[in-house]
Amino acid sequence: MFINATDTGFAPLHTDASIFSRVTRLIPHGRRVQSIPHNQDWHQVEWQGAAGYLEVHYLSRQSTASAPWAKRYGFGTTCEVSENGLPRHILNLHRDLNLFYCPFRPQLALSGRYNAHTRQVVAQFQESCGITPTGKATPETKAALYKKVRDPMMKHK
Repeated sequence: MFINATDTGFAPLHTDASIFSRVTRLIPHGRRVQSIPHNQDWHQVEWQGAAGYLEVHYLSRQSTASAPWAKRYGFGTTCEVSENGLPRHILNLHRDLNLFYCPFRPQLALSGRYNAHTRQVVAQFQESCGITPTGKATPETKAALYKKVRDPMMKHK
């Protein structure tokens, strides 16, 4: 597993599976860690000889440090603004979902908003890829979309 802490740059390693427990280390974004699920919200993690607990939303199956999709869709909830003042990463996500479903499904409006319709389309895409449908554009979801839309072999199928 990899640390996905793009908003803060670090993931806090706790002594117990509780946000109120002491933080022993801050693990930098993109670092590989060993982890085993503790419960639905926490994993037991080991990194550089330190062991503790980490909230699952800080973990990703794929490294996001040098992911090819990151420039197009962004890492987390923060977005770069494009020339027209709209969030570039969300616009690119909308464009690529539209391209993936074209001409079979209604298109997403290029609003730059991650709204209920976007969440619904993302969940449908996740389900079609065998990803648990949450409607959140997780690193796994972004990697799958990038591969299906931007991979030259997929464009001709």
